[in-house]
Amino acid sequence: MKWTTNANDDDLAFEYTPNYNTNAGGFIADWNASIFGGGRFETGMGKGDRTYWTDFFTRPSAGTWHLVHLVFNRSGSTDKAYVDGVSQTLAAGTRTAGSMANFSNSSLYFMSRAASSLNAAGTLDEVRLSTIERNTSWVATEYNNQSSPGTFIAMGSENCAAR
Repeated sequence: MKWTTNANDDDLAFEYTPNYNTNAGGFIADWNASIFGGGRFETGMGKGDRTYWTDFFTRPSAGTWHLVHLVFNRSGSTDKAYVDGVSQTLAAGTRTAGSMANFSNSSLYFMSRAASSLNAAGTLDEVRLSTIERNTSWVATEYNNQSSPGTFIAMGSENCAAR
C-alpha cells in the first residue's frame, strides 16, 4: 500500500461487504481511522448488527510503499498485523462482538465502501487473500524477498565450458 495522505478521514483500503456496519459478516482495513483519537490504522470485523471486533496500530508513513499483512481470526482476539515484515502492537478498539462466525458471501471492495463512498487516497499494488494464517517468519521472508532480493541469492560469475 502507498497512501498519499495521513488525514483522519476514514477512507478505506478495502472492505469485504458493502458496509460492515449493516451487512452481515465482513471485514475492513482503514488506513486513516478517525476514532479513538485518530492517527491509526484500523483493522476490524463486523457482524452487520453494529457489533464489531476492531484493533488499531500506528499507521505507516504516507507517501512510501509498505507491505501490509493482516490476519483476521473470526473466533476472537487473535488478530495480527504486520507492516514491512514487522509484527505490530495492536491496541483494542471496539469489542462488542464475542466472535464473528462465518463471513457473508460478499464482494470485496478496494479503496472504497461499495464503490460509492469512503474513497481512499492511496494505491494498492498487489492484493492476496489466503484462507490460512502465515507465520511470522513467512511474513518477514516475504517482505525481505520484495525489499532486498539480493539478500536471498548470490550470483557468481558466468563461465563458458569448452566442449
